[in-house]
Amino acid sequence: MRYLVDANLLYLPTVLIGAGLITDVVTIGGSEPAEADQTRISLTRYEVASAAGDVDTAIGKAIDETGNRRTPTALLGPYDQFKAAVNALAPAIDLMALPPLPGNVLAASVGVRVATTALSEAIWTELTALLRERDDRLGDRQLWIYGAAAFGVLVVLTAATVLWRRRRPQVVAPTQLELPQAPRPLMGSGVR
Repeated sequence: MRYLVDANLLYLPTVLIGAGLITDVVTIGGSEPAEADQTRISLTRYEVASAAGDVDTAIGKAIDETGNRRTPTALLGPYDQFKAAVNALAPAIDLMALPPLPGNVLAASVGVRVATTALSEAIWTELTALLRERDDRLGDRQLWIYGAAAFGVLVVLTAATVLWRRRRPQVVAPTQLELPQAPRPLMGSGVR
């Protein structure tokens, strides 16, 4: 679950912001951007590709973490679209070997934004399902703990009752009826 959170909160925003920055620099710079703008575009493309690689690693680890219990197949479709969109704008290759920008940077950037949003929504859905599953397991565990505690209290109360009855003094029924005696007169009271 941690890997999905990292992908969604750390790496996808970098991809989204980078794609927007590339579009902004190309739009402002015109058809022939200055050398500084070319450098900024190349570095941003590299950052986008690197963050997309981190998303790839995080999703791979999330799938490995769930194992056979539950493979998040709902992520795979949006993830494939995300990879294709990012590769169109910023392929994952060495910085010095980056190919030229695609002809329609705006369309490639919009494709990255749409694919990133879809992947983000799929990740949130998967996280919600994982949290719900964890909550259900925790609820079952709490029921077992409460049941064991109630059983323990019942055993202790039963044992205390048995011990109390065994140690209680036995009341013996009187064999003769004893009458209360009259009080004796006090000495020197003057009554004769």
